[in-house]
Amino acid sequence: MTGRLVLVAGPSGVGKDSLLDGAKEALAGDSGYLFLRRYITRPAEAGGEDHNEISETAFEERRAAGDFPLWWDAHGLRYGLPDFSGELMAGRTVIANVSRGVIGDARRKFGAVTAIHVTAPADKLRQRLLERGRETEAEIERRLARAAAPGPGGSGVIEFSNEGPLDAEIERFTAIIRGEGGLP
Repeated sequence: MTGRLVLVAGPSGVGKDSLLDGAKEALAGDSGYLFLRRYITRPAEAGGEDHNEISETAFEERRAAGDFPLWWDAHGLRYGLPDFSGELMAGRTVIANVSRGVIGDARRKFGAVTAIHVTAPADKLRQRLLERGRETEAEIERRLARAAAPGPGGSGVIEFSNEGPLDAEIERFTAIIRGEGGLP
């Protein structure tokens, strides 16, 4: 494959969607980049990221048929990425928001992967989770505990602390996606 696979992972509330939206806007005129839209077993009107809504039954049928090269379960939902191998073969950079747990699977299936592990200080993370208002206090505590777990290991992992002004962080994040500065 001649393209590049960039996987973005990190705990809920670290700002992955804001960074991805900003990078997508910055790279909008360049056809060499594809930002994947995930399939999620969550109603579209439930809020959060723009995604393809899918029922549990349809998800399982598509997963069993091999339609999702990467898929995972998290927080009572199922997530899947549509097939992107053709895009990699065409030389494009494919960017996707994933669970840390699928990075190893992605390496086995696609070889070299650039993984951007987005983090934020615990106090900022708590504040962001409270502001978005989607979780109960108990759910927030579970998410904060999970956020303290080690990030993905291995080669090609870039630790990205998202704690500065959003515009500056988007610029830094977009540079990583572009592969600038000798980054993988």
